[in-house]
Amino acid sequence: MYNFNNLTNYLDSLVSNGYTSSGDCVIFHHGKEVYRHKTGYKNIDTKEKIIGDETYFIYSCSKPITCAVALHAYEEGYFLLNDPVGKFLPEFYDCKVRKIMPDGSEELVPLTKPIRIQNLFSMSAGLTYDIENPVIKEVIQKYEGNPSTREVIRAIAKMPLIFEPGANFEYSLCHDVLACLVEVAVGMPFYEYAKKVIFDPLEMKETSYRANEHLLNKLNGLYLRSWEDGTLNLLPKNNYFVFGNNYVSGGAGLLMSICD
Repeated sequence: MYNFNNLTNYLDSLVSNGYTSSGDCVIFHHGKEVYRHKTGYKNIDTKEKIIGDETYFIYSCSKPITCAVALHAYEEGYFLLNDPVGKFLPEFYDCKVRKIMPDGSEELVPLTKPIRIQNLFSMSAGLTYDIENPVIKEVIQKYEGNPSTREVIRAIAKMPLIFEPGANFEYSLCHDVLACLVEVAVGMPFYEYAKKVIFDPLEMKETSYRANEHLLNKLNGLYLRSWEDGTLNLLPKNNYFVFGNNYVSGGAGLLMSICD
């Protein structure tokens, strides 16, 4: 009924041509698995092949799952979408907006309206994805590489907004802030709440916002392909968007197996 030969050949070619170290693809149709193909290596140097139980940082694919968790909290009545973010994270009442003045200079001016929770969902809060910002680096250093989610989000609130809430769209740290807001609203660490309302009911046993030892031991090799010569270079087993072991990144922090 199904012919996936072209897909299999394509996945194999990505490995054989050096574009990626491995590939693992599964397809479900009407709730039944109709295709699974594993190809390539967990570690190129040792030629250790993947076996299908590896875990992966899914980076920005974390975002829709974070939103699903947050919508569950909304349905349970913890907040309204029109609530100001500052109701739960008061520092966001004091945000400033960067404005270009008629003479070309920049000024930081107060908000004319608050950031609302719906702006976090839709990435229309005016935030950016500047994770190299000095205020973030400062809080990481202050807590010796292990700041809490709450402390990092307080730092993010100090970063000037690039537009008034709701005025535009900007791919940003909004979903990191959203995860923190849910944590405060429900009175439970976000990763625990996600486990309770999403991961456990769906029997997602190898999915977590916290990179525990078990999941990290199964982590597939992280490789970065060089733009200059096309070589694949092995990276450390850490996530650039997770600012320490005590930080939960709603926007990029999930570790997951392909089966989950």
